[in-house]
Amino acid sequence: MADIERTESICTLSWINGKTGLPENDAAGPADRIPGALVTREDDALKFRFVNLLEAKVTVIGSSPPRIMSGGFTPASKIYRNPSFAQIASEPFEPKRSVTQLVDRVMFRQTIGARTVSPEVIGQAVGGIGGGVFGPVLTPITSRIGRAAAHALSGFPPIWTTLQLTMFADGRSEGKVLQHSLFPSMSFYTRPDVFKGQPRISAV
Repeated sequence: MADIERTESICTLSWINGKTGLPENDAAGPADRIPGALVTREDDALKFRFVNLLEAKVTVIGSSPPRIMSGGFTPASKIYRNPSFAQIASEPFEPKRSVTQLVDRVMFRQTIGARTVSPEVIGQAVGGIGGGVFGPVLTPITSRIGRAAAHALSGFPPIWTTLQLTMFADGRSEGKVLQHSLFPSMSFYTRPDVFKGQPRISAV
């Protein structure tokens, strides 16, 4: 019997709940369904802050019973980012990945994260938060950011999610979120053809 290759994907989408009161947010929330191609476009076609896309491939051989011969992450498996507040690029962290292969299944685990540095960059540009011409404008903004993230002057804390995708030799697959940061809000999506949103995990 010829080898069979299968590819599966899951992802989390991080977004800023309008209840935070931050000056820039995603009050409408994320879409219930996401065309898969849009996830890999780092532009305004899809409104999100960060996407942790875990995509993996396995090779299966035999049928009585089927056995997994190999498995690995695809090049598309990584972080996707849109600009943060004031269109300033965020700072991504090095992904952490692991693969656990058994005869009848492979478990892929991926932790992806980034940090919003908009408060730091804006503060440096005007010679310090609260100073210069922009002080009256920035002070209320950064104080609101501070209430939501507790790091107004040094930037947001890391935003991250850990995903696990299990692919079975018999064609089944299971995806889940193992851990995630408390800020911002996050939604979990599964595929095959179109990412379909699961119940939202919200953090204000």
